[in-house]
Amino acid sequence: MRIFAALLALALVLAGPAVTQAQTAAPAADHPDPAETIRNLNEGRIAFIATALNLTETQKPLWAPVADFLRQQNAAWAAAEQEGAKDRDHTQPLSALLEGRAARLEQQATEDRKFGDLLSALEAKLTDDQRETLKLAFFATRPRLPQILNRTGQRWLADPDFQ
Repeated sequence: MRIFAALLALALVLAGPAVTQAQTAAPAADHPDPAETIRNLNEGRIAFIATALNLTETQKPLWAPVADFLRQQNAAWAAAEQEGAKDRDHTQPLSALLEGRAARLEQQATEDRKFGDLLSALEAKLTDDQRETLKLAFFATRPRLPQILNRTGQRWLADPDFQ
């Protein structure tokens, strides 16, 4: 229950500026840099997970590579979102769309294996409660920002060319 309350509080803190920005209807030039916003959200996610885990001094060195990987994954995720936009280009042949999707899925599988290798060293030193917290915090905070923002009409944050 504490984790749910913390997740809810984090969601409200992170969503507050986006909602305020959308309500003010500022000109496109006044919008924050979408890449910067995504980086800030990712840093908040990393800090939230680390705080939820309540890592000991001996566990913290094992968390550092995991946090670094999540930062790198953020940049790769942004690039993949751009690449995924090609799937919405219905002028391409279906075979090309499927080939592009397959390549992105293969890349994601490779990244997931790397992440799993990093996590295994950390998980070996976590308590049972910490392992459960890690799963919950990781999946509950998994970034899906562009899809969420596009559904709520705040497309300017996910699309730098939106005016």
